[in-house]
Amino acid sequence: MSEIGEPEPPVGVEGTPTPWPGGGYMYRPGEVLAAPEAVAVVQEHVARLKGSRADVESLSHSDLVRVRVDVEVPELIRAMRNVEHDVQPPAVSPNHVLHEFSHIRFFSRLPPVPAQPLPPLTPDERGVGVTVAVIDSGAWDHDWYRGSVQIAANNGEEPDENGNELLDLCRGHGTFVSGLVLQHAPGANVVARRFPGHAMGPAEGRVVVDDVELAAMLDDLGDDVDVVNMSLGGWTEGDTAPPATAAALARLQARNRTCVVVAAAGNEPTTRPTWPAAFKGVIAVGALDPFGEPWEFSATGWWVDAWADGVDAQSTFFVWPGGMEREDGSSDPFDGWATWTGTSFAAPRVSGTIAAMADGHGGARRAARKLFNAADPLAGQFGVVPTLS
Repeated sequence: MSEIGEPEPPVGVEGTPTPWPGGGYMYRPGEVLAAPEAVAVVQEHVARLKGSRADVESLSHSDLVRVRVDVEVPELIRAMRNVEHDVQPPAVSPNHVLHEFSHIRFFSRLPPVPAQPLPPLTPDERGVGVTVAVIDSGAWDHDWYRGSVQIAANNGEEPDENGNELLDLCRGHGTFVSGLVLQHAPGANVVARRFPGHAMGPAEGRVVVDDVELAAMLDDLGDDVDVVNMSLGGWTEGDTAPPATAAALARLQARNRTCVVVAAAGNEPTTRPTWPAAFKGVIAVGALDPFGEPWEFSATGWWVDAWADGVDAQSTFFVWPGGMEREDGSSDPFDGWATWTGTSFAAPRVSGTIAAMADGHGGARRAARKLFNAADPLAGQFGVVPTLS
């Protein structure tokens, strides 16, 4: 691929084409996730496909194991799911890869655009005592935050992490999302949590997270977290739930029953489920245009729970003199502010509103129930339009 323009998946990620039977998706090559009792069946099918490797690795906090194989993962999974079994088909899945919306797909169509500053952040009672975890690309320590965004070591982001002297289109996403949460809940405490993709090296220039990594991030959240915002997602083999994340969400709910999880629905105009938004325990948010209609590229479908403004959202961004990773390499200078479009930016409006309505720590679930009970359905769609703070 060229250095500038539509990206291919980063090193360590492969994808099936969208027309792939069961649907296109991204995955870690050479890795499958399985229940321990399914390992023998995995090894049997690897041998049938002329492979010789099926090494088993235990995963912390999980009943799943990772099996490293030397055959093509999509073919292995489909062979195992399609064969007739005397008992229930084995629990086996690719290690699916998820990504921030506006980057891997529609990368060049939806770049951030420089914008005017927002009014100064003046914390008020909305969101006081509430913690919102933003699982994203991390955050840049923007002056506007006034210390309301916690950015621990390894959770920061910079505008040019791959060192090519151009603004990385895959950076700034978490910075932008964090600012949107605070616009709706100025008194909240936002905790930035960055994907571990930087461990691959900044030259990769892409921000993705796999099923196992996302599960570990959810497991690492403290019991003080009231709302989790995930403006990320992806498709899966056969549209089945990614198993590691499913288990981690169940563990999160078990230890913190008042926590609310919100996720963006995705920037692909299809009803195909996007995960983690499609989980029943997650609030999936689609994007509305300025006329209150579904944005033309927003995902739709039975699994979309809520709708919020997502077109030309304005929020915090980098200070950058100009030059961006796009086909012509151009951009106007950014002075710490941008507008951006996508379901990624509808989700934190809902997260922030829930935080604003919560009566301190432990009140997020009550606030979400109140917000949705008062919301009207969106005509012609599944999901409701909550009144934002």
